[in-house]
Amino acid sequence: WKKDEFQKVNFTDDFKVEVYKNGESSNDLEILSTGEMKVLSFATIKALAKLSGFNNVPVFIDGPLENLDKEVRNNFLEQLPDFFKDKQVFIFSLDSDLIEEFGKKVVHPENFYRLTRKADSFSTIVEQYNKNE
Repeated sequence: WKKDEFQKVNFTDDFKVEVYKNGESSNDLEILSTGEMKVLSFATIKALAKLSGFNNVPVFIDGPLENLDKEVRNNFLEQLPDFFKDKQVFIFSLDSDLIEEFGKKVVHPENFYRLTRKADSFSTIVEQYNKNE
């Protein structure tokens, strides 16, 4: 993704993130768009899980599609199954239509649940998706 725009990403010994964009002298994170920051954060999560040895822990993603343009959203959802292969993934999103469509395509029906908040209380309802929905 955008390999022609970025030269490299570096993590310093004091955990500072440096992003080198082709043609830019700055390595500051401020050169990244919101979508680019989200992509970098997902790549960082995957790398840290691999390096730390915590490969089998679940992944929680909150608002992954917010502030992303249509192309980046679609690209993200297309790459997600391979990116977090063999992991339990929890996605919390206000973009319910996109996430529901994604889930129906790639998630086994018995593993796909929707959480909704009851309007008249502080309760959350957990419903298993029906593959015929």
